[in-house]
Amino acid sequence: MLFEVNPVNGELARILVTDPGGVQVEFQFTNWQFDPQLDSKLFRFEPPKGVAIVDGDLAASGSSLVPSAP
Repeated sequence: MLFEVNPVNGELARILVTDPGGVQVEFQFTNWQFDPQLDSKLFRFEPPKGVAIVDGDLAASGSSLVPSAP
């Protein structure tokens, strides 16, 4: 993984990820905004219609979805 930083202002400019097969994925960053004003609706979870919400601790229920401790 390569992280490229702008030497003038220290901001992250680019990330280059190369997998073992040689495939590369590149992310470029510009126009950084620090502490922008954001609508609080962006931080509310609203599940789509028909989605079941399970409220509980999977580890406490003994669910096989949670890996057991060694």
